[in-house]
This record gives sequence, C-alpha cells and structure tokens, in this order.
Amino acid sequence: MPDAFSSVYTFIARAFDNLGASATATASGATNPEPAHVPAPTPKLEEALAGVRVKVPSENIFVSTLVPDTGCVAPGAETFLYSSLRNRGSKSLKDVRITATVSELGIRVVSGPFRIKKGDSASRLLNFDIPFDAEPGVYYMRVSITSERDSVVKYRMFEVNRAC
Repeated sequence: MPDAFSSVYTFIARAFDNLGASATATASGATNPEPAHVPAPTPKLEEALAGVRVKVPSENIFVSTLVPDTGCVAPGAETFLYSSLRNRGSKSLKDVRITATVSELGIRVVSGPFRIKKGDSASRLLNFDIPFDAEPGVYYMRVSITSERDSVVKYRMFEVNRAC
C-alpha cells in the first residue's frame, strides 16, 4: 500500500490532432504533502481548569424506587410515576423537587417543593396525561430529583400502546 503522504506521481498526457500527429507531455509531482508538525502549547494548570465545574453525584439523596406505570398506557390516558426517596445525609434536604420530563411528548410534571429530614424517606406519585396524538412506542422519561444542594438524574422507559 502506498504511503499516504509525499507520494510522487508521473503524469503523461498525449494529444492527437485531426491528421494523426501527436504530442506528448510528461510532468512529475507530489500529492498530499505531509503536514508540518506543530507542537501544541502546554497550558498552565490554572488556565486549563479555568471555568471547569465538576458535579459529583449526590450521596445524600438515595432513590429507592422510581417506577412508571407498568400497565398498558394508551394515547389520551392518564398514567403515573411512583418515586420513593431516602435522605442519607447528615442534614435535612430542603426544597426537594421531582421533575419528570418526556421531551418527545411535551410532558413535564413537578412534585414539590418538600422537605426530607435526615434519615427519613418520602414517597410521591406524579400523575400525567399522555397526549391523544402520541405515537405508539417506547419513550424515555428523564427524572430529576433536586434539593438546595443536591441533584440526581435517572431515566426510565415506558411504552405507549393503542391496543389497551
């Protein structure tokens, strides 16, 4: 297999006129010259990390149960998401909200704000309607659980079926 860079080629062109006389021209050339190596500058550590924010998953909010309706869900029907949370932190969780979103169906439902004392649990049932024009299929639900300082994001699937 030829080298992809700096390959030398010879081009031969022959032309004929209407009397049968010919002329030949030859030229050599290279294609795809190898690019020059340009060393990347090494940024200073402070510059490299400027503006970088790392979010560590919360250890305070434990999602013990997060279950969408397991029954048949038809377009136009009401369905639900059941959630159960536990506070594993050393302080109360304040302004806790559970937000379920199904972008493809234009669904967004919120439960809260509420508080979970340290060591306690809380359960919520989020009800929502499936649009009448929803196409049958499997949909992803993004569930965000947030408090003043913590957040957790989970995903669940549910199916819309016209045969219900």
